Amino acid sequence: MDIQRAKSANGDIKSSLERINEHYLEIRCKREKENDIIKHFQRRAHLYIPSPPKISNYIEWLALIQHYGGPTRLVDFTYSIYIATYFAVEESDCDAAVWALRMNCIPKNPCHDVSKKSFNIMNY
Repeated sequence: MDIQRAKSANGDIKSSLERINEHYLEIRCKREKENDIIKHFQRRAHLYIPSPPKISNYIEWLALIQHYGGPTRLVDFTYSIYIATYFAVEESDCDAAVWALRMNCIPKNPCHDVSKKSFNIMNY
């Protein structure tokens, strides 16, 4: 089975965090921005989420921030070509593209440790 990701036809696939960080030049500033977003979300999560994850569960916090529309380094994919196409053309004023990945080419367990340490390195 393939999974799809929608984006504009020109340029790289970028996470929402990468898009807002484009004007920051230093990686340190980018990391600080991400940490600020996570801390801000964690302080207010109890108002919206009945049982938030442990503070140390970094990947769950990123998934929640992504779910509620906040910027993260995560990139959304879908199994549905229709959903991918919708998001490709939803706000596009130029050509759009849908990227597909073959699931059988992706390692089954690429990352064993999903603690905060695993996510400290940002590729920019």
